[in-house]
Amino acid sequence: MQAYYNVSVVTFDPLITNEQFKILRRVFYSGLWPLVSVFCFTCNTVNITVFLKVGIQDSVTLSFLALAVVDACYVVCSAVSVAYLNRAINAEDVFKIASLFSLGGYSSAYMDLFFNMSIAIGTYISVVKCCCVVKPLTFKLMFTTRRTLVVLIIIVLACFTTKFPRYSKFGVTWQRSPYNNQSDFKLWFASDYPTYERVNFLLNETIYPVLVSSTVIVCSVVLTKALIKASRVRRTMTHVFKTDITKIITDSQDNETSNTVMLSNKELKVLKTVAILTGFLLLEVVLVSANALAMVFIEEFAPGRRYSNLNATTQYVRIFWIQVTASVNTVLYIQYNSRFRKCFKLIFVSRFMGVSCRPEGHV
Repeated sequence: MQAYYNVSVVTFDPLITNEQFKILRRVFYSGLWPLVSVFCFTCNTVNITVFLKVGIQDSVTLSFLALAVVDACYVVCSAVSVAYLNRAINAEDVFKIASLFSLGGYSSAYMDLFFNMSIAIGTYISVVKCCCVVKPLTFKLMFTTRRTLVVLIIIVLACFTTKFPRYSKFGVTWQRSPYNNQSDFKLWFASDYPTYERVNFLLNETIYPVLVSSTVIVCSVVLTKALIKASRVRRTMTHVFKTDITKIITDSQDNETSNTVMLSNKELKVLKTVAILTGFLLLEVVLVSANALAMVFIEEFAPGRRYSNLNATTQYVRIFWIQVTASVNTVLYIQYNSRFRKCFKLIFVSRFMGVSCRPEGHV
């Protein structure tokens, strides 16, 4: 968080100079962040609207809705932070700059909270889909809507609990400037805040994301193997009702193609969706964990130190990619989910023709 409200720009960073960092900061604050924030918030607003129109009829739809809400909250915190920081770099009064950076840094701290919630909910969705595909009769009735709601509440409370110790060690206070006798907001930190921040970097931004991404990878592999196995079973069953003569004629052909996997269009869509989401999540986790580990083990990778500009730049890239990842769900829903796509189209048609947006069945 400290990289966001750091007012001074160091001039001795050997990797990113003072002039380069000023350009990068303005590009992110005034260009990339506002654009991607508007796009991400719009995408998640669309997701929320569509899922509410479809109806919360199963655990997966409820999880998708919760994911969209959490991602939208992340974008709101990001937008508030960027608004303050963008005003700070354009302000002239030093005390006002410090106040704006303080407010921007304070709001940015809560972005990590919603990020943890988002990847936890995404992991739960991966586990549910994997279990229901591998053993549908066993797990279909286990992941009910009510139980999913309980799981989502536990995820929210757990994320708040793990973040609360760090949040209790800093805050915003009303302070009077000794230079112009004006009062404004400023961040305060407890004396032991650095210790809590290091623990947060190790647990919440390194170990936790790595465990989550590992779980998603395992679920993706298991799901892929299950779909391939199901495809082979279907191909075998197509030969059950063949006559003996036909079976003799086609045996040689079957043996040659027995190792060939022919997935249905629906299965291919599932695998493509899983592969894309897993790839985005892995890059997201790499950016978050690498930055956190550098903050813990590289003493000069901190605000006011030798690599201060590099530290802030990696934070900007990390937040930018998290918002991109939070936006890609809408594109995948429209591309690979026929019910979501149908309701999405009907929402806009209903504005002019009064067509109902609630399709039969569920997403």
